[in-house]
Amino acid sequence: MDLIKMLTAMAPFGPKNNRPLFVTYSAEVVGLPRIVGKKHLKFHVKQNGLVFDAISFNRGDDLDYIINNRIIDIVYYLEENRWNNRSSIQLKVKDFK
Repeated sequence: MDLIKMLTAMAPFGPKNNRPLFVTYSAEVVGLPRIVGKKHLKFHVKQNGLVFDAISFNRGDDLDYIINNRIIDIVYYLEENRWNNRSSIQLKVKDFK
């Protein structure tokens, strides 16, 4: 969460101040990926013993790919996800392969 606070301090993000992107290679997809909303892909990734929630908007068509390829490379933003009075780190996935 300290990293989230540091990133938030760099806001506001826009054309002249892009949000920092991160890359993780060989992340393991754990659990059962699923579609949420209309076409959003929700899944969990694990690397170095840490598990993170991940969401990729408008990528529901890639559900089979994620299920069949349990090791993926991902490009994402970090964001704080607040739900039911709890905060957690969520990866907002821009791309994966």
